[in-house]
Amino acid sequence: MSTLEDVWKEIDSCSFCKSESNQLQHILGAGETKNPELMIVFINPTARNISSHRGWKGLRFPFIGRKRPWDIFEKAEWIDKNLLQEINTNENNWSYEFTQKVLDYLKDRKLYLTNIVKCTGSDARLPTISKINSQLHLFHKELELVNPKLIVSFGLLPTQALLKQDVKMSELYRETTKSRQPKFYDCTVNRKKYKVFPCYYPIGRGNPKRALDMIGYLNSYLSNQ
Repeated sequence: MSTLEDVWKEIDSCSFCKSESNQLQHILGAGETKNPELMIVFINPTARNISSHRGWKGLRFPFIGRKRPWDIFEKAEWIDKNLLQEINTNENNWSYEFTQKVLDYLKDRKLYLTNIVKCTGSDARLPTISKINSQLHLFHKELELVNPKLIVSFGLLPTQALLKQDVKMSELYRETTKSRQPKFYDCTVNRKKYKVFPCYYPIGRGNPKRALDMIGYLNSYLSNQ
């Protein structure tokens, strides 16, 4: 696999989805694909993403037709208020043209959004370890091709999959707020090291307040580099 298109083709032929008769489309990574400033990594998509539905023929990437994640991204200063207002106006009614506009915005901001697991679940259940492991080599290839300067890993499962170690978010949060500095970990894939910033999951079952606190320290650090 020498291109992201090759990775997407293999993902779309996923044996798990075939065996489970999953009719939902996979959600792929998208944004700036050449050395973005940030690769923002979640665990897996759900059917609330309207591009996962079989009738959708346009771009597929995280959080199309959603509202809450983009609200968090605005609070994290990754998108501006004008784009958020447009997203809120278009909630559940994204056109293919508006989807392209959001993608172009991500590219301009040098952001890349993705999930460790690309299979869409019908609900918010987390993927099994076997499903994560079955797709991890594809995520590693995606990571190599995109080659981000920094990875933001949201939640325990993406963090564990990347780092192959347990990171206690409560301890990391205390350490971060005490030092007022972000803590980075190294992720090694095919002998190349990538810098990872683990963070609380910022939506729903996670801890949005603590996630935004940690991102605030990250933003301060990056602005001084």
